[in-house]
Amino acid sequence: MKSCGNYFAGAAGAIFFSAFMCTSTALAVKVVATQADRIRGYEFTASNQAETYYSGFTAGGTGTDIEVGDYDADGDNDYAIVAGGRIRIYDGSVNGEGPYWESYAYEFGDMVSGDFNNDGNDDLAASASGRLRAWYSPGSKSQEAGEDWWGADYGETVKGLSAGDFDSDGSTDIAVPIGGRVRIWQPNTQAGGAWDHWAGYDYWPDLGITVAGDFLHNDGELEVAALAAGRVRVWDPDTQPGGGNDSGEVWWSESSSELGASGTILAAGDFNGDGNDEIAAHYGFRIRNYEPATQAGGSAHGWYSTDSYYPSDFTAIAAGDIDGDEHLDIVASVGGRLRAWEPNGQTAAGTWDFLDQYANGDALAIAFVSPIIPEPSSALLLTMSTLAWIAIRRRL
Repeated sequence: MKSCGNYFAGAAGAIFFSAFMCTSTALAVKVVATQADRIRGYEFTASNQAETYYSGFTAGGTGTDIEVGDYDADGDNDYAIVAGGRIRIYDGSVNGEGPYWESYAYEFGDMVSGDFNNDGNDDLAASASGRLRAWYSPGSKSQEAGEDWWGADYGETVKGLSAGDFDSDGSTDIAVPIGGRVRIWQPNTQAGGAWDHWAGYDYWPDLGITVAGDFLHNDGELEVAALAAGRVRVWDPDTQPGGGNDSGEVWWSESSSELGASGTILAAGDFNGDGNDEIAAHYGFRIRNYEPATQAGGSAHGWYSTDSYYPSDFTAIAAGDIDGDEHLDIVASVGGRLRAWEPNGQTAAGTWDFLDQYANGDALAIAFVSPIIPEPSSALLLTMSTLAWIAIRRRL
C-alpha cells in the first residue's frame, strides 16, 4: 500500500515518505479494527480518541482478519475483511455502507495484502480451503469473485501469513506456516497450482504465525519470523537454501512453554527507534519485545508491558504510529478496548498502556491506515522537469 507523509508500519519497519503531492483519505482514520459486527476506524490525537469510520454490519459476524489497500485504484483506502466465509471489501471513504466486492465462499484462514503480480495495484491473498489463493485488483470495483492465482493443495487452511520480498528480486512474496515449515510462494513468477518457491527446514509440527521484517542485518532486506516449538525463530530466505539441512532458523528467542500457546500473537517494527526491526510477542500476560539484530540466539526478551491482563483478553495486535510522534507503537485489543504502548518512550519494565480507547467490543483484527500518494501525471512530471531545467539555466 502506498503511504504519505508519516510512518508506515510495514514489514521493514518505519519508512519515511515525503508529504509532497500527497492527499489524505476522505475520513480521518489512523487504525481500523473489526469490532461488534462492523469495521470501525479511529483517529487518535491528544484531544480526540473518537470513532471516525464505521462500515455497515458485516455479513457473517465480526471479521476475523483485516487488510488496508486501494483495491479499486480510486485514490482512497479500502478495508478488506474475512467474515462469513468470504473476503469482503468496503470503501473506506464512506460511512455505513456494505461491501462493494465479495469473493466466493471458502474456509478461510488468514489474509495478506500486496502487489502480487507487479501491476501497481493492491491485491489480496489468503489461505483458503487448503490452498494459498490470490485475487488481483483490476483497478476498479468490477473484480471477479474467483481467485486469479492459487498454490498447490496442501489440505490445510492456516493462520499467520505474511507478505514481503523475501528473496530480494523485486516481487512481493507470501510466507505461509504450513506442514511444519515456513513456505514461501511467489505468485508473480509461479504458475497457478505451483508448489512452494522456498521452504524452511521441516522440524516444527506446531509452527504458526509469521511476521516479516528486517530483523538481522539492518540492510533493507526482509527476513521472516515465526512461532515454533516454544520460541520465536527467524529465517533468512535470501541467503538460505530452501528445504535442506541448512535452512533451519538463523535466530531464536528464549524458550518458553507459553510461546506458541493459545493467545500468542506477534507484530513487527522498529519499536525503540534504533533502526532495527524488533518482534513484539504477546504471551504469559505481557507483551514482550525481541531484537534479533542485537541479541544472540536464545536471548531473553527486552522491553515488556504490564502483566495485568489475562492471555485470553488479548485478541489482536498491530504495529504503527498511533499518536503521530514518529515512533512506532504497539496497539492491542485487550478486554474489549484498544490499548497502546510505546516501547521507545516507555523504557521502564512493566509499563502501562498510554492509550485506552473506550470499550467497543473485542477486536478480532487490527490494521493501521496510511494516506495514499497519488501517481503523478505525465503533465505534472513535465512541468517539474521544465522548472528544474529553468532553475539550472539560471544558476549557469
